[in-house]
Amino acid sequence: MLKSVLQVTAERIEPFSSSLMKLLGKLTKEHLQSTLNANGFESGVRLLTSILEVSQMSVAFLGDQRRWLLSTLVALVEKSKSLPLCRYMLDLARNWALHKHDTYPTMKEKASLLQKMVSFELRGEPLFQNYLELIYEIYTDSTLRRSDLTTRLEQSFLLGCRARDGALRERFIDLLDSSVPRSLSSRMSYILGVQSWEALADHNWIHLALHLLL
Repeated sequence: MLKSVLQVTAERIEPFSSSLMKLLGKLTKEHLQSTLNANGFESGVRLLTSILEVSQMSVAFLGDQRRWLLSTLVALVEKSKSLPLCRYMLDLARNWALHKHDTYPTMKEKASLLQKMVSFELRGEPLFQNYLELIYEIYTDSTLRRSDLTTRLEQSFLLGCRARDGALRERFIDLLDSSVPRSLSSRMSYILGVQSWEALADHNWIHLALHLLL
């Protein structure tokens, strides 16, 4: 019923926001403590998805409760065992990141959620590849170029440069190459003195540095 009302008048969430976030927190705690084959696991996922749909519609009117929504999303991103729920949250993040006209969530809040989604790498290659494709989409959106969002997602972008999918990896590397100055001295300065390779510390990133240089 609430979802039907909010589709017409999103600000009607205000009297319900506190109770809704408490319910979301309770369901999240139960979800994270249960196993994939536990009774009620799938119905719990459906309930969580419904509340997140309602929250997405009315996020601009949640006020102080938005902080609880975002912290709950982070907990689900980091620990949920449900792939359908993780895919839904990735779609939610895509909607927030690529809709620039919305005041809320702020760029910082969007970036924080997207940064946490790096943990999707442990949830399987298809999900993580979808995440990297979203990062690439953000970096190729002309209206987001040099924005606070792309600045905060630099480490996630570098992970795309070691993606297992060869075609996707080449797209990231080509985008990085086009952003680096063309002269040899400038490239040397960028590779050795400007760029932080911390995100690729567990990976052989020297070949990437050489690729940029040569």
